[in-house]
Amino acid sequence: SFARIAECEIPDVDLDSLTLAGASVRDVLISGIRATRLIAPNSAWRTVTINGGRLATLELSGAELDGVEFRGMRIDYANLSMSTVTDVRFVDCRFGSLDLPEAALTRVTFEGCHADEVDSRGLRSQHLDLRGLEALSFTSPAGLSGATLTTRQVEQHSTPLAMALGIRVLE
Repeated sequence: SFARIAECEIPDVDLDSLTLAGASVRDVLISGIRATRLIAPNSAWRTVTINGGRLATLELSGAELDGVEFRGMRIDYANLSMSTVTDVRFVDCRFGSLDLPEAALTRVTFEGCHADEVDSRGLRSQHLDLRGLEALSFTSPAGLSGATLTTRQVEQHSTPLAMALGIRVLE
């Protein structure tokens, strides 16, 4: 806890659990990580790339992420609740559940990503580009305010979006 990891490469990490609560992670390249749990609440990540791998749980609640890129990751459960996420890219990632309640996202993009469920309750965003995120469901369409979606995504989620606006949808 409260570790400082800076200016290094961490290749082929294979472990059960890594706890970085309150840690500072700066200018780091992590590649090929395989872990049951990466637990890093209230941590600060700046200029970090996580390239390839599999995480059962990624716990980043209350964390600050700035200039971070997740590339080619499979994450069963990602928790970014109450986190501050700025200039972050998710590329070719697959999420089981992506939890973003009460998070603040600024200039965040998804490219070639998939999520079974996105918890968007209380999400605050500016320049959030979800066009590259194929999501099966959003728990709170109202939390998508400020996000960019494709026409197809809006059509796919039209009923929940309408219901969030108080529109009754009947067959």
